[in-house]
Amino acid sequence: MVYPGAVHSRFEHSLGVYWLAGNAINRIASYQGLELGIDRRFDIQTVKLAGLLHDVGHGPFSHLFEHEFLPPVLNGSKWSHEEMSLKMIDHIIDVHNIDIEPDCHKKVKAIDLMIVDALTKANDTLKIASKIQDPDAYWKLDDTIIKTIETDPNPALKESKDLILRIRRRKLYKFCNKFVVPKDKLEHFKKVTPQDIICSQKNGVTLKEEDIAVSNVKIDLTRGTNNPVHRYVEKNWL
Repeated sequence: MVYPGAVHSRFEHSLGVYWLAGNAINRIASYQGLELGIDRRFDIQTVKLAGLLHDVGHGPFSHLFEHEFLPPVLNGSKWSHEEMSLKMIDHIIDVHNIDIEPDCHKKVKAIDLMIVDALTKANDTLKIASKIQDPDAYWKLDDTIIKTIETDPNPALKESKDLILRIRRRKLYKFCNKFVVPKDKLEHFKKVTPQDIICSQKNGVTLKEEDIAVSNVKIDLTRGTNNPVHRYVEKNWL
């Protein structure tokens, strides 16, 4: 109203503070990062998120709503936009099923497996895999394949759609267990299969192979059991 044409929404304000907070913490980290013990990833991300979310609880016309409008209308209200910001953040997390657990690797893997299953079940209908044979078709193949599956009316895609809906609602595959094979046992270890799990069931458990997803992950240093740093050091000493 004071500046015709200007925008005063939470969205623009929050994005602006996010950008300014990012600039500020990056500048501080550049000059005093070691002295202040600033973690380049965690601390900078935390400050930027604080900038993005700190004022989501503001009402219309910002402080005017909080300090001038509410007190006379609500008889001396002590309501604050800071407290409302906390409630709004909790509300956003609850409504959108946002996972904020610090260790989300298990959930990431569950989503990976569910996306693979959704694509596999949609493949016969949408011929997804065949697109790798045709550059003209392949360049159009990207992450929007998920939206294609969701909006396609073909009933043959129901299972794929159900899986994607489960991902969006965070009804994910359940993580059961993990096992790290000792380095000295690797050569004697074979990959675990769903059949192995089925064979080890105890009485009363009736899992089938299609109920189980097993992920065998090998983590090395790109040179098997050899440390690539040694190769770098040797090359530089030659």
